[in-house]
Amino acid sequence: MLRPREFATSFLLHAAWFEAAHFGGLKPIQMVAQCIGNRVRLGWGDWHQVLSSLPQYSAELASLRQEHWLKFQLPAQNDPRFLALLPLMDQVYDNSGERLVGEAVLWADARRIESAWFRGATHPVTGQFKRCGGSAELILFG
Repeated sequence: MLRPREFATSFLLHAAWFEAAHFGGLKPIQMVAQCIGNRVRLGWGDWHQVLSSLPQYSAELASLRQEHWLKFQLPAQNDPRFLALLPLMDQVYDNSGERLVGEAVLWADARRIESAWFRGATHPVTGQFKRCGGSAELILFG
């Protein structure tokens, strides 16, 4: 029987893969998953609510997310990144393991910051969320 924890970690992996697999490697996917976990721990909602609300806090415009979704493919069952991520999603759920993102709750592809809400929320001077890490392409805000 599928338990609530397994259900949540399955969707967590799906969401993190959707949001960050295009960066390549394992770390960006793990970082996005940790940002999602931070939202749960900071009271943005339970796992189901937080995962369901991801588009609301996206840096991408809804129309572009839809286009991205239409091109999205799940990983192959034997993809090494996918296999390595399975135990890492349990760590994110448990808030254990290597911490890569600190208190970050938002992320963006530096090439795809299109949402007016996101630009306002992460504005360096007036935004509620400040840049707190990431890489050249994946930017984190907390």
